[in-house]
Amino acid sequence: PMPRVSFICALPVGTESQQETLDLQLTESADTVYLRQCINRQLPQGLEVTAVKEIPPGMKKARLRETHFRITLNGAELKAEDLKKFLESEYFPILKVTKKGEHSIDAKSLVKAISVIASDKIEIALGYTEGPQLKPEEIINGIFPSENTGCRIVRILKIKQELE
Repeated sequence: PMPRVSFICALPVGTESQQETLDLQLTESADTVYLRQCINRQLPQGLEVTAVKEIPPGMKKARLRETHFRITLNGAELKAEDLKKFLESEYFPILKVTKKGEHSIDAKSLVKAISVIASDKIEIALGYTEGPQLKPEEIINGIFPSENTGCRIVRILKIKQELE
């Protein structure tokens, strides 16, 4: 009656995803191919479980190493010098405001790769470390400052995640 399901990493609000990883605890062992087929029969069209891996008791669960996003902007001017400034920096602080106050977080240590793939699209790969994280939107707004930062991001799509 109460399934034990947990996603590896929760998506920020408003973020779409092409790939999610979750842990599902079963009360008894099941063949992974059969389990995948059973789940897929119950999912709505367009959603599909592509892989199932059994994690034996006592084995460590997979940890998220890196997540890749494609971000589409609306009418934003992406200045090459802003990206160059970020790429050449050793440390790139971005101010994050939470309920507990303001924190300066080094975006450079989180961003594994970033590129402008079209005039309105950016791809970014974020690594995960201990401590506070930044959302993709916060990083893009920090690297490419704009007066209308809240209105310019139209779509954030998680395209891939890599596990350890």
